Amino acid sequence: FLIVLKSRMPISKLRPKEIDVLAEIMHQNAILKNLDVDDRYDIIFSNRKRKEMREVVGISEESFNNNLSVLRKYGLITKDNKLNKSLESVIFNGEFSLEFLFRG
Repeated sequence: FLIVLKSRMPISKLRPKEIDVLAEIMHQNAILKNLDVDDRYDIIFSNRKRKEMREVVGISEESFNNNLSVLRKYGLITKDNKLNKSLESVIFNGEFSLEFLFRG
């Protein structure tokens, strides 16, 4: 999904590991979608979950935190550690389709 959006700002400015971190945060958001939004983000950005995400992405704590800073800088994550609203609504259900609607 993010690779498809790679041609669009601000995702076009992201490096591969930043995309990996964003994808993992979006994945965790989808897994926890049934929780209240505040509880969901408390869990996603908890120390335990951050460690799990770092291990999945394969980066150090310092690198992970630097990647979060870049994602905040581009507005993909808010200052209070929530996904941008347009990304928050992306929930994967095992299938993915991309549709374009052209109107004349």
